[in-house]
Amino acid sequence: SRGGYEGILGFSQGAILAAAVCCELHRRGAPAPRFAVLISGFGRPVPRGVEAYPPQAPLPMPSLHIWGLADDHIPGWASETLAGYFENPRVYTHP
Repeated sequence: SRGGYEGILGFSQGAILAAAVCCELHRRGAPAPRFAVLISGFGRPVPRGVEAYPPQAPLPMPSLHIWGLADDHIPGWASETLAGYFENPRVYTHP
């Protein structure tokens, strides 16, 4: 009765949680956020107990993925994996 969320933001481990929430809402046919902003996220490990993650097909929602090229904790390929779970992801990398 109160409506859905405009967007969802996740950083690091929170980015994988935000993506998993989007996947689960999409699987249930529930209103999903209109967009996702995921910063220094990663696609694996897969959270236990979330049936819809990773998605079988890219999620049909706008997303922005941001990560640092010099990040020595989260490698770029990990953030690219997460971006691949969304249709037409927008990517911004910084030095």
